[in-house]
Amino acid sequence: MANFDPEVFLSSEGCVAVVPGNAQNAGFSIGLGALSADSSYDNLKAIVTSVTMNEMVNVQFTPTLEKSIFMYVFGDQISSLDVSGVCFLAPQKGGVSGVTALRTFYQENKVSIKADPISITLGAAGAQGLAFSGFLVGGTFSANDPQNMLGSFSLKLSYMP
Repeated sequence: MANFDPEVFLSSEGCVAVVPGNAQNAGFSIGLGALSADSSYDNLKAIVTSVTMNEMVNVQFTPTLEKSIFMYVFGDQISSLDVSGVCFLAPQKGGVSGVTALRTFYQENKVSIKADPISITLGAAGAQGLAFSGFLVGGTFSANDPQNMLGSFSLKLSYMP
């Protein structure tokens, strides 16, 4: 039987399932564009449950009196990427809860504080992955399951098409 860290499941009874496989190949990574060697975000962990990309063209349709429609294309709009997931409300190793660590990450790396882009890779890291370089423009943090000491988060990034 696997040994689980008792700090992770503090508040309620339930069951724990072990998912076999290598967690290092989880397929999603977030890294700062200019990560310093003494950064505390190297091991910032959360459970990502949703990634939503929004890409649109900047286009205008103009109908005429002669039942024709003209289309004017002005390039692409700025795109957005929403990363959502679950985090722990109970303090983890180091005495900081997951929701606090994520909010601190947002506060210290939002575009109004730090102009460096954040690197996002979806899929396998390297040649297989889909890479983005974007700016952290929004964050939502909720304590929506206090019985199980779980919260949720959403980070919004804007990136150039």
